[in-house]
Amino acid sequence: MHKLKNSLLCLVSFLIIGFFCTLFVYQFGQEYKINNKLQLGLFSVHLIGFLIILGFYNFTKYKEIGFVFLGLVVFKFFAVAFLFYQFKSDFVSNTVVYFVFYWIYLTVDMFLVLRLLKKQD
Repeated sequence: MHKLKNSLLCLVSFLIIGFFCTLFVYQFGQEYKINNKLQLGLFSVHLIGFLIILGFYNFTKYKEIGFVFLGLVVFKFFAVAFLFYQFKSDFVSNTVVYFVFYWIYLTVDMFLVLRLLKKQD
């Protein structure tokens, strides 16, 4: 029960960060010409990765989470590269904005995984 409570708290935190990033896109997206589909794709890739980590945290030994996290970072990099290839014209015009979103999601993901590991010990 303790693991599930920690997992849900981290998931809610991740969803709140994603909500604020999406809110930023809808408020200022026209000014910066941000593609909503690309931002939603970034969020989805990171959400899928975080859900996989939560699955490993809840159903297996937590010592494997580090390896899973590193593997998912590589997966996310290639998934984001594929998204950027699909939306090349939007990406070229706002490279910095999309990388800021990518690094926000990756940083939040990293801190939440570290929090899960510290709660486990």
